[in-house]
Amino acid sequence: MGIHYNQSADLSDYVTKKQDVTITEGYIEPLPKSGLGVEIDVQAIIKASHVICDRKNPLWHHDDGSLAEW
Repeated sequence: MGIHYNQSADLSDYVTKKQDVTITEGYIEPLPKSGLGVEIDVQAIIKASHVICDRKNPLWHHDDGSLAEW
């Protein structure tokens, strides 16, 4: 959906009231509602799910060539 590493979309793109997701000094303020804390914009999620993402997880290796974990 494009929110990985904040590329091409943001968390607030998928909520009905963007003002509910307030970022102050790099932190999200406590969310106003119970459960997830926000009302999800289902139509925005459905629309975003139709976009094909070609993102691949990076493969990291140690100096000796062995596979490193995320």
